[in-house]
Amino acid sequence: IPDVSAGGFPLWDENGDPLVADDLLGRPADFSNPDKFCEPDYVYLDAFVWGSLFEVVVIFDPDTHLVEQVWAG
Repeated sequence: IPDVSAGGFPLWDENGDPLVADDLLGRPADFSNPDKFCEPDYVYLDAFVWGSLFEVVVIFDPDTHLVEQVWAG
């Protein structure tokens, strides 16, 4: 849904505030929770990446961890 989610990732928190990248991370036990994703395959200073071919990338501000971009391919 444009302006709401990308690649299954919400673009805003439940209150409509900017999303913090750390709020997306979950554990395997959170698999049934659609708002949580297991540990990223790659972790960078300013991004989390899921998938060996970088299918989903969440880019965030390294200081505040606010999500700036979500790429889903």
